[in-house]
Amino acid sequence: MRKKIHGISALIAIIIITAAGLILASSAAFVGIDIVQTSYRLSQGEEAFAATDACIEHALEMLSPDPNYTGEILTIGDGTCTITADSDSLRVVTQIGSDFTEDIEVFYQRDGARLQITIWQERN
Repeated sequence: MRKKIHGISALIAIIIITAAGLILASSAAFVGIDIVQTSYRLSQGEEAFAATDACIEHALEMLSPDPNYTGEILTIGDGTCTITADSDSLRVVTQIGSDFTEDIEVFYQRDGARLQITIWQERN
């Protein structure tokens, strides 16, 4: 009878240890997936920021010699950048993939062909 009890105790201990191992392994897998998703989101956010910065620079270069520039739509990398300009401001909305949008408004003053940025603000 004692051998049977020891065998059952050993079997229960093995089941508990195996269950704990499976819980730890699945937790590690979920943490790994979360890290990959966070890294992807960070990468997309950085791409949106860089694309928006490039679009603003492009718009300012277009506005400097041409005060009648009203904007355009540019394709940058995997996204689009919509530029809207008027006499004292420009708005740039960049869409990267389906999850990331960067919306920046820049106010400027014109001194001849020279532009001076007075306000740079994120609209999101």
